[in-house]
Amino acid sequence: MDRRVVSSLDLDSVQSHDDLVRELDALRRRAAQGTGKAKLSLSDLAERVGLPRSTMHNYMTGRTLIPVDVLDRLVISLGAAEDDQARWAEAWFRVTGATGGRAANAAPLLVPRQLPPATRLHGREVDVEALAKAVQDNDDEVVRPVVLVGPGGAGKTVLAVAVAHAVSGAFPDGQVYVDLRGAHPDPVDSHVVAGRILRALGVPGPQVPDDPDERLGMYRSALAGKRVLLLFDDAADERQVRPLLPASPTCGVLITSRRAFGGLFDAVRWSVSTIADADALALFARLLGPDRVAAEPGAAARILHLCGNLPLAVCVAASRLATHPDWTLAEFEQRLTEVRGRLDELAHADLDVRATLALSYQLLDDRARRLFRLLGLIRVATWPAWVAGELLGAPAHDVLDRLVEVHLVEPAGRDGVGQARYQLHDLLADFARERCDAEEPAPQREAAANRLVAGWLALAGRADKAVPHGTHYADGLTLPDRPGGAIATLDDEWFQLELPGLLAAFDDACERGVAELAGPLSLCLSGFMTLRAYDAERERMFRRAAACELTGPLALRVLSAWYEACAQLDHLDDLPGIAEQRRTLARRLGDREAEVEALWQAGRAARMLGDFGAATEYLVAARDAARAGPVNDQLLAGCLTGLANVYFDIGETRRALPLYEEALTVLGPLRDSREGALVLHRYAEASVHVGLLDQADRILDEAMRLTTSIGDDTGTAYMELVRADQRLRAGQLAEAAELVDQVLVAARVLDNGYLRAAALRTRGEVALAEERYEDATSALDESLAVWQEIGAPIQVLTVLARLQLARGGAGDVDGARRYERRCAELMAELGVTEAALGLR
Repeated sequence: MDRRVVSSLDLDSVQSHDDLVRELDALRRRAAQGTGKAKLSLSDLAERVGLPRSTMHNYMTGRTLIPVDVLDRLVISLGAAEDDQARWAEAWFRVTGATGGRAANAAPLLVPRQLPPATRLHGREVDVEALAKAVQDNDDEVVRPVVLVGPGGAGKTVLAVAVAHAVSGAFPDGQVYVDLRGAHPDPVDSHVVAGRILRALGVPGPQVPDDPDERLGMYRSALAGKRVLLLFDDAADERQVRPLLPASPTCGVLITSRRAFGGLFDAVRWSVSTIADADALALFARLLGPDRVAAEPGAAARILHLCGNLPLAVCVAASRLATHPDWTLAEFEQRLTEVRGRLDELAHADLDVRATLALSYQLLDDRARRLFRLLGLIRVATWPAWVAGELLGAPAHDVLDRLVEVHLVEPAGRDGVGQARYQLHDLLADFARERCDAEEPAPQREAAANRLVAGWLALAGRADKAVPHGTHYADGLTLPDRPGGAIATLDDEWFQLELPGLLAAFDDACERGVAELAGPLSLCLSGFMTLRAYDAERERMFRRAAACELTGPLALRVLSAWYEACAQLDHLDDLPGIAEQRRTLARRLGDREAEVEALWQAGRAARMLGDFGAATEYLVAARDAARAGPVNDQLLAGCLTGLANVYFDIGETRRALPLYEEALTVLGPLRDSREGALVLHRYAEASVHVGLLDQADRILDEAMRLTTSIGDDTGTAYMELVRADQRLRAGQLAEAAELVDQVLVAARVLDNGYLRAAALRTRGEVALAEERYEDATSALDESLAVWQEIGAPIQVLTVLARLQLARGGAGDVDGARRYERRCAELMAELGVTEAALGLR
């Protein structure tokens, strides 16, 4: 039918039921034009709208007022444009306010004002402005709902209500608010919602159709052409909301939901999450009172951190404190720090963070609930997707997606190696742990935790092979299967990124006493941590691993790695005990190679503690045993280098040089490794001391190319310091001073006390060479303090000798004599001669 047929009717003159019947009859006649009939038959009309012919007869003859939804369907079936539909609906509503009988009992169209009171916002002002614009920004044909999505407690409803109030003037025909109860077990059916809105718009209850299609037709007709704002709060999903979307673009629609709501294709989605620190503090202060917050600003900030800046949690915390004026903020903070009881503290009256989070949890299916609670076992802020599969023991991408859709898990973007990462808000993590403890049987919890640690071990072991760190603690370990869905490229960048998760997995295995996972994982982490100078963390890790009741060869490996970590940190007092523990275990296991290595470690410990007689005895025995074999070449090289280091320390450098050269020969291809770099460093240092400066320069070039290529920042800094000594011996004082300055910067960045003390000693030597005796004294005093704190007596001796020269050069005879006496006493104590002073 030509739409001009409909629009040519005199609808504006309709004031009564009779007028409406007259225009309906005219509609029948004009719709029949070109069909050869005077007017369309009642059967034809009834078929078009899906009603019995008798019912249509009553409508068209005026016996019964045609319902507005039937009228809407009828004019649509006859080709009416949207504007025409609105004119027919307006005519119908004029009739319901002016006629007798059933129509006379109808109430006039109401203007609902149902919005809840607005609440003052903090940090959402920009959101309100942008959302207000979006709500009013429908095009000429389509309603574009604005959907606010986010986790429970994030403040979606408060924000949506604020936006609704901000735009209420643009919707003069009404503002409707409906709580859809989507997060509850009994969400409101859209059929019920449509009826409520019709009654809110003034349609009498008896005139609201029971038939779902008729009701929705009337609903859309009532909204046609009207400027009504609809706020659907807490929507369950798209299916619940889609029937309620008005056809008229004059309406505005706001929706809040815990789900992602990706199925409304024309919708504007807006994520609502936590608020910024400053906004959380402003909200907290407004609710609690600025004076109490100002009196304890540190405690206030920590409370907000423990609330994770979740608006609901902030409000509950403020409410609890407000009702307990005798509590200090610090006392309440202490309550919140008890992680297992934090959610207990965040409940007040009808505000309950746990209950809010539980609503989302209860809506999940069994697999999603299980994955969510197992995520409570994770101890790190963000994690890659494969973690979910290991916890669940099966592919979990679809389950993880469901948790993301309901905002129980939040995407954390892609990391530096391209992995998608995820996270739990701190309070959700607390809730997940609670549910895991309450619902997951202990054997299943333990199995899931072990699968996760095994996954980290599998990846760390493979990454360890790709990082050129030069250590061999993890060689030959049997690794678990690689986790499904894990990244393919495992290298030092991956290690750096995942180190928090790896260490958290290690700590978990230690706490649960799973030595068979904790031990291998610590060994797989050691190489990277050595290379990147995570020395304190490495020592702590191996100390814990050694306490895990390890047995057999695994215990030998861990003790050896712990020894190296202690030596790197100058924890010298620990070294003899570790070496002896390892030597005893090696003998019991009949492991000759481990026993030789323990001898070497005992000698090295004695040397570092200044017992050069014992050091020489141990290291000669270790060298001879290693030469007799069978031991690996690296161990033989280590024994040779260790003995050479003793000779170097006591001033017998000429005896040290051939041992360094033999060690490099024994290493063979491993000369181009970190281990080779360590030998080259000492070889270069010895060459400088005996005046072989050109040889030292060549050795340092080789060593620095190696440490730079493998990213060994600590090794590179030590090489630069030897280069500074070489330049000092060559008389190139300015260049030497510049190199020392660079090394001191590196020592600060690396937090390496041994390197700093050595560099300060060289700075003092440069000042001595330039006859700046006070500057020399200052640098050497600093060096002495560090060496004394570390407990390295031979190094203390070398600095005391240089302080004697500095004070003598400054004319301080008494000071020089004091240092001379101290040198003599320490030489006697150590059993060394003046050759150990290393004076140039």
